[in-house]
Amino acid sequence: MLEMLNLKGCQELVTLPKSICNLCFLQCLNVSYCSNRQKLPQNLRRLKGLKFLCFDGFNPMCCQLISLSGLCSLKLLYLSKSNLMGEVIMSDICCLDSLQVLDLSYCKIDGGIPSEIWRLSSLKQLVLKENGSRSIPTRINQLSMLRVLDLSHCPRLVQIVELPSSLQVLDVHGCRWLGTSSHLLSSSLFKCFKAAIQDLECMIDVREPTSAGLTVFISENGGIPK
Repeated sequence: MLEMLNLKGCQELVTLPKSICNLCFLQCLNVSYCSNRQKLPQNLRRLKGLKFLCFDGFNPMCCQLISLSGLCSLKLLYLSKSNLMGEVIMSDICCLDSLQVLDLSYCKIDGGIPSEIWRLSSLKQLVLKENGSRSIPTRINQLSMLRVLDLSHCPRLVQIVELPSSLQVLDVHGCRWLGTSSHLLSSSLFKCFKAAIQDLECMIDVREPTSAGLTVFISENGGIPK
């Protein structure tokens, strides 16, 4: 019984056979960087046991993304370097109640962060690096299980008002404009950890995340004021 199917970088792949939807034991599917891919079976939602799905390098101009509403066991979704062009991510993403990791890095998100993300109640890791968002809305507090937030190299990011108290790793290095309003970042960190602030020491450029407390990655030119 097939549990993992890795087709990453298959340049000649144009479509997947419909029979793939009958792989009831499939848990991992990687179809990233298949530049000639034009069609995906819509019945992929029948893969109820699928836990890992990777569409890195996905281009909606060439291929329509499948509906994700039926993937009730999906825990990891990777859409890095997908040409989303700031459009709303698929509306059914909020139906992924089991999703724990979402990677939307390098996705050309220049407007607001898609509101569907804030409804992912099981999300533990959110990667938004190399995007154009200017601020993180207070609705991020709805992600009550979030542990890792990667906002690195977001050149237009200037404001982080709130952070969920569950957060353990925050990466904002390379966010050059965030340093000009560092009081906003330090304030949000204080709110995030006000119950344990006396025991918290925020270190710049810490490279070993710990299991407790908060690890913050901040560029040398910005961040928490002394």
